[in-house]
Amino acid sequence: MELRTAGDSNSCKHEESQETKGVKILEGDPKKAIIKLAVPMIVAMSVQTIYQLVDTFWVSGLGADALAAMGFVFPFYFISMALSNGLGIGGGAAISRKIGARDKSGADNVAVHTVIMMLLLVLVFTIPSYVFAPQIFSLAGAGKTTGLAVAYARVIFLGSIVIFFY
Repeated sequence: MELRTAGDSNSCKHEESQETKGVKILEGDPKKAIIKLAVPMIVAMSVQTIYQLVDTFWVSGLGADALAAMGFVFPFYFISMALSNGLGIGGGAAISRKIGARDKSGADNVAVHTVIMMLLLVLVFTIPSYVFAPQIFSLAGAGKTTGLAVAYARVIFLGSIVIFFY
């Protein structure tokens, strides 16, 4: 038989009150948790794809050279998406493990480190890509569209902080 004091029941209530709504979702029905986690990723990737599709339609009205320049930039845009998604998914998995282990301070630590790593990744991707854009697109064979590709790419590269932190 286990004896509990009044202080023990209060500490149990205090521990339960620290759980957030998000943690309760993750600890509940796995199907609901997967849907709640997947929907934001689906929406984010759909928005990125729609952005590129709308951009393609708009730029196609400017001529073949402008569309070709955009085609040279598109792989770099997708590289930035892949890097950010990879780090985001890895960070999310690590945070989930910490939440599953009921280690809130560990989950907070992983979240902070994920944000720091994302900032470093933004800097490592953005600065060299912006500075060396003319050389990158010349080497990629952009030819006479190099100037247009550089102009478009620099806007994309400067906006990469938004891409990395969506």
